[in-house]
Amino acid sequence: MKRSVQLIFGVLLALLLIEPGQAGAAPATQHFMADASAAGLSHAQVDWLQRAVDTYLSKTEGKQTSPNTIDLNGTGEVQIALPGEQHPRDFAHPGSRLPDPCAGGTALGYVCAYSDAWGAGSIVAGYYCNQNYYLNQDIFWNTFTGSWGSNQYGGAQGAFFTPDGHVADWIPEQGNNQNYSWVDHQVKSFIPCGL
Repeated sequence: MKRSVQLIFGVLLALLLIEPGQAGAAPATQHFMADASAAGLSHAQVDWLQRAVDTYLSKTEGKQTSPNTIDLNGTGEVQIALPGEQHPRDFAHPGSRLPDPCAGGTALGYVCAYSDAWGAGSIVAGYYCNQNYYLNQDIFWNTFTGSWGSNQYGGAQGAFFTPDGHVADWIPEQGNNQNYSWVDHQVKSFIPCGL
């Protein structure tokens, strides 16, 4: 009886020591959440970011590489901005992150889609032809007006797609639209080139 009471007490104590939002989190996830907390984010912001990452990863393949960044298996990247912030934060340790393909314009070979107008908000960057890049409208891509930039080459053309797979709009080889309505065009994903 005494042993059972000690066991129950120990389990309850362990549950109380787990921070909200971290119960059941994988060790890597806990590490990213700790990095975000150390950078000064509130518990609510840390939880929101992790939910955004988890929601995106539940719909596509990739790997979380920082509190707000997902590597799409070497084919592109997702960077998630906190609500109310103009750009995604850089949580990478100095020298550990590759150059941002969407910072200060679109890098050669990329299409960059932004959740907000004028290159602001969350970013989905892709460069593999015939690869579908998903825009997560469930949690961090629910804005009406966003923007995009294309810096393809060699006659490449891509497209934005609706949820049912129809072309919503064509993406030119090179160009941008700083005030693009994701909602009016019903955009759910894009393929940067190869069409």
